[in-house]
Amino acid sequence: MPRQQLIKIRKGSGAPTAADFQEAEPAWDSTNGNLYVKNAAGAMVQIGGGGGGAGTVDYQEFTANGTWTKPAGCTFFYAEAVGGGGGGGSGARQASGVASNGASGGSGGALVYRWGLLTELGATESITVGAGGTGGAARTTDNQAQATGSNGGDSQLGQSLYAPGGSGGSNGTAAIRFRGNATFGSGFAGGAAVGSSGSIAPYGPGGGGAGSSIATNGAVTTSGPGGQGFAIRKSAVVATTGSGGSNVNSGSNANGGNGLTYGDGGGGGGRGLTTAAGAGGNGAFPGGGGGGGGASLNGFDSGAGGSGGNGVVRVWCW
Repeated sequence: MPRQQLIKIRKGSGAPTAADFQEAEPAWDSTNGNLYVKNAAGAMVQIGGGGGGAGTVDYQEFTANGTWTKPAGCTFFYAEAVGGGGGGGSGARQASGVASNGASGGSGGALVYRWGLLTELGATESITVGAGGTGGAARTTDNQAQATGSNGGDSQLGQSLYAPGGSGGSNGTAAIRFRGNATFGSGFAGGAAVGSSGSIAPYGPGGGGAGSSIATNGAVTTSGPGGQGFAIRKSAVVATTGSGGSNVNSGSNANGGNGLTYGDGGGGGGRGLTTAAGAGGNGAFPGGGGGGGGASLNGFDSGAGGSGGNGVVRVWCW
């Protein structure tokens, strides 16, 4: 079975010492802005830039299905794949006096890394890029529970790298989907159907926020904001992004906000007591989960779920 590892790039000041590294392990010189890797001869070789045994860096990004072609003049590779985000569920629509629940947001697609020797990959590799899941359709008649959003599509680099899409939201927390070789997946779950926030994801896409619900006594919950995706890559890590539908006043019928930045989950939609409920916001590229739709009552449509963000596959070679 091909070797698979989570890439860890050690950072230091100045050129790295070869004895401190394994073959094919990368190192970052933060003082001079140079990337190094240890070659088969036991030497640290500078990648890109000028001098020091610099080589060619090849980068290929896929936002749709295609074919990756192995470049000439390279020895190592690093690849990552992100599955499509799950679509948010739609809110329930019930008769007056009956509890009506908003839907959970979709979970973020898995993020998977791998690095190794370029000989581990074929001359060409088939690329599959997962599409974001579709949000559940609004409920248009009374006495209907939430409609489930569809799962995000799986992203894949040949048989070497596999990233599952996120689960669609419905009437509970959308589970994180790991299977196959998604050992290092990190898509995060959407908020459960109680107006909760989508999960913040340090490394992968964020989950969608949940839609607002209505209790039997007419009390409502606030819709949840979407979770921030790829939090450690961003200069300002905040609690949540992709604002929920007007969550400052216990869930008006406003639509959930779309994911604001890279990989964020969409916000949940607000409830509709005497009007149609708000829809969930869409998850951001890549792989953000869609927000859940808000609940409604007695003749008014519930909010549809937001769509998940599309996935991506990227391959670097040097």
